[in-house]
Amino acid sequence: MSEDLNAPRVFIAELSKVTSYVYWMRTVSFEVTGAAEELEVVCRKVRRHNLLAGWWSLPGIVRTPWVLRRNADVRRQLRALASRPAVDDEVTLLAPTPSGSSLG
Repeated sequence: MSEDLNAPRVFIAELSKVTSYVYWMRTVSFEVTGAAEELEVVCRKVRRHNLLAGWWSLPGIVRTPWVLRRNADVRRQLRALASRPAVDDEVTLLAPTPSGSSLG
């Protein structure tokens, strides 16, 4: 088994987007796979979308802060795991923890 020491580590992150308008709201959860730098870019775009498009209905006002917190937890996990040494052929799944608590 040959190892490429320069290959980026692969992470899989579960993120959510909220879009709302007057009485209508839609939440979409999806997985993104890539290197830490690529996932940081996606996290920023999703956060921007949620901040701009998530608040425009009563359900959105309730749901958007929860989704923002959930995505922030995933981003925090990504940064913590990316700073640790890699394990052989490791693919790390990042998912929000139940009730938004952080992993210790």
